[in-house]
Amino acid sequence: MPSCAPPSVSRRIFRNPCSTWPGRSPKRISGNPQIATDGNGPRTAGMSAFRTLLPASGPWPASPTTNDGRRRGAEPRHAQLQEVPRMNHDFQPSVGPDSPGADGPGDWRRVAAQCRQTLAMNPQDAQALARLGSALAQGGQTDAAIAALEQAVRLRPEIPWRRALANACIGAGRFADAVRTLTLVAALAPRDSEVRLQLAGLHLHLGQPAEAERQARAALGLAPRSAPALHTLGQVFSAQGRHPEAIGAFSEALRLAPGSIDSRFGLATVHQHLGHFSTAETLYTEILRGRPDHHGARINLGNCVQALGRGEEAIRLFRAVLRDDPRSLEGRVNLCSALVQEGRGAEALRVSADYTPPAGREADWTAIRALIFERLGRLEEAAALLRPFVHPDCAARQVVNFAGIAKRLGGERAQEAVGYLRAWLERNAGGVPLPELRAARFLLGDLLDRLGEPDAAFAAYDAANRTGGMRMDRAALLALLGELERHPPTAAEAPEADEEDGADLVFVLGMPRSGTTLAERIIASHPQGWGAGERTTIGAIAAELGGGEPLRYPARLATLTRGERDTLRRRVRDALGAPRGPTRIVDKMPANFLHLGLILRLFPAAHIVHTLRDPRDTCLSCYFQNFVGEHPYKHDLGDLGFYYRLHEGFMDHWQRVFPGRIHVLRYEALIDDFTGEAQRLLDFLGLPWAESCRDFHQDAHGVKTASYAQVNRPIYRDSLGRWQPYAAHLGPLFAALEAGVENEAEKQDALP
Repeated sequence: MPSCAPPSVSRRIFRNPCSTWPGRSPKRISGNPQIATDGNGPRTAGMSAFRTLLPASGPWPASPTTNDGRRRGAEPRHAQLQEVPRMNHDFQPSVGPDSPGADGPGDWRRVAAQCRQTLAMNPQDAQALARLGSALAQGGQTDAAIAALEQAVRLRPEIPWRRALANACIGAGRFADAVRTLTLVAALAPRDSEVRLQLAGLHLHLGQPAEAERQARAALGLAPRSAPALHTLGQVFSAQGRHPEAIGAFSEALRLAPGSIDSRFGLATVHQHLGHFSTAETLYTEILRGRPDHHGARINLGNCVQALGRGEEAIRLFRAVLRDDPRSLEGRVNLCSALVQEGRGAEALRVSADYTPPAGREADWTAIRALIFERLGRLEEAAALLRPFVHPDCAARQVVNFAGIAKRLGGERAQEAVGYLRAWLERNAGGVPLPELRAARFLLGDLLDRLGEPDAAFAAYDAANRTGGMRMDRAALLALLGELERHPPTAAEAPEADEEDGADLVFVLGMPRSGTTLAERIIASHPQGWGAGERTTIGAIAAELGGGEPLRYPARLATLTRGERDTLRRRVRDALGAPRGPTRIVDKMPANFLHLGLILRLFPAAHIVHTLRDPRDTCLSCYFQNFVGEHPYKHDLGDLGFYYRLHEGFMDHWQRVFPGRIHVLRYEALIDDFTGEAQRLLDFLGLPWAESCRDFHQDAHGVKTASYAQVNRPIYRDSLGRWQPYAAHLGPLFAALEAGVENEAEKQDALP
C-alpha cells in the first residue's frame, strides 16, 4: 500500500536567512547507504510495513486534519502519525496449518468462487472459510472477509487465521478489533516479535504511546538486533516528542540495516522537527539518490532548503513535484508558500487559482490562500477566509497564519488572536514539532507587543527563544577574527586590474535588524538600482574554501589563482540573477560582515555599505524575530550582546584593512534626515539623486525578510528606543554589551 501524504500548510514567518558561518558546520551522516525499494513506495527489507503518513508540506511534520481543520481524532496530537501496518510488508496469512500460503493477488475471485462451492456443500469447512476470508480481503471486500474469518476462527482457532482476521480488521478501519485479536495472538505466540511490532503500530495509531512503547520494547527484547524493532521504537519516541531517543533508535536501525529508506526518512523527519535542517537535507538527499521518486523526501527536502534560505531552489523542487503530479496538494501548497516567502505573491495567487483541494483538505488549502492574500495586502479578506478554521484543536498552520494576519490588522483582531494562540498553546505545547511551537510563541509575543503589554510579550518571546534554539560557539568566532587579523589582504595580493572588478556590485551588511533591508530598498528604488535580496553564496564559498574548517579560509584567500577567482565571480553573479540594465546590484546579506575580505578579493571595486543601529534596539529586535535559517547567536541575550560587539570587532578590522572603502549608514540618522542620508548613500555609490528613492516603500514586492512589514510603509520613528519598555528584562544584554569581547577572549586564552 503506497504511502499517502497529508499536507501541513506551514505558516512561514518571513525572516532573514543566514549564510553559512563559523561554529555551525552542518552535521553529516556517514556511510554510503544502499537504498532498498520496491514497487509500492519506500520499504525496508525485513521490516514491518509501517507507512509513515508523510509530513508533506511544512518544514516540519504535522498531523492530518478533517474538513474543519481539526486533527482526525482528538487524540493523540502526535507530530508524526503512522498508517497501521500489515506484517511482513504485503503479508498474506496462511489459511491453515497445512497451507503453504496465500493465493496470488490476481486469483482472489477464482479462489473465492472455489471456496463458496466448497462451503455450499459443507458450511462448517473452516479451511474454506479462512481461504474465502483471505481472498475477499485481497479484493478489498473487508466486511465479508471479516465475517468469513471470524467464523473460521470460531471453528478452528488457528493463529494464522487470527492474524488474517486482524489484517482484515485493519483494512476495514476496525483498529480496536485488530488490537484485541493480535493481543490474543501475542499470548498464544509469546516469542513472536513481529506481532509485537504490529501491536505497537496499532497502539500508536490509536493514541496509546505508552502501550506502543511497551510492545516495541517487548519485540526488541525478543530480537535485540532487529532493525524493524528499533525502527518501530524510533517511531514511538518520535510520536511522544522524545527526539534524542528517536534519533538514537533510528540511527541504530540504520546501522543494522543501512539500506532502510523508512529509517532514514524517520531520522530525517526528527531532525526536521528539531529545526536541524542541514542534517535533514543530507538525509533526504541520500534517500533521493536511490529513490528519486520518493514523494516525502522531495517535499521535505524542498522545505529544508527553503528553511535554510534557499528559496529559489525550493521553488524548483516543488515545481518538479507538480510536473510529475499536477493534482498534488502538497506540491501546490508548498510551491505557493515558497513563492510567497520569495516575495512573489501575485505568482502564488496564479498558481493557486482554479484548484479544488481533495475532500477533507479544505482547511489546508484555505491556510495557504489566506497567506497569499496577506502578502498581497488583502488582510481582512485573509482573516475572514481563515477564521472559521481556527480553534484550540486546529493544526498549527491555521492558528499561526491567523495570528500573523491579526498582527498586521491590530485592534480587536489582535486581541482575538491572542486568545486563540493562548488556548492553542495550552492544548498543544507538548505535542507539536518545535518549529511550529516556536512560531506560535513568537507570534504571541508580537501580538502582545502590539497591544502594549511588554511584560507578557517578553515572556512569550523568551519562551520562543528557549524552544529548541541553538547556542552559538563564541570561541569559533573569536578564532576566525584572530585568523583574519593574522592573514589580512595586502596590496601585493590584490587581484590584477581587469574589467570584472565588481564596480556595479553593492554589498549591504551588518547586524540583522539594523536597517539592511531599508538600505537595499532605497538603492533598488533608484532607476539604476536593483535588489537581489539575501544571497548565501559568499558564506557558502567561504565555508568551501576552508574545506569545512572556517579557520583555514583566511589563509586560503592569498593563494586563489586568477582562474579560481573568475570561477567564483561567475558563481556569485549567477546567484544574484540580476537583469541587464541596472548599474548597481545589491546583495543584502547581514552576515557577510564576516567575509568582507573574500568579497573584496573577488570584487576589488565593489561598494560596501555597513548599517548601524542602536545596539539595544538591534539586539532586542533580533531577540523578537523568528528568523529563517540558523541564527544561534540570537536565542540568549548574553550571546546577542557578545555577537553585536564581535560584529563591531570585525568591522573595525575591515576599516583598518580597507580604509575609506566602507560607507556607514546609521539608522537613527536616516530617520532624522532621510533626504540627506539617502543622498550621501547615493553619492558613495556614484548615483544621482532620484525622487523614487523617497518612495521606496511603494516597491517592496520583492522583500522577503522580517522587515517586509516595515519597508512596506513610509519612514517612521516608532522603532527608535524600542528597547525602553523592556529595559527591566534586558540585564544580561546590557552586561554583555558593556563587557564586549575582551573578557571572552581572555577566558579563551586562559583555557589549557
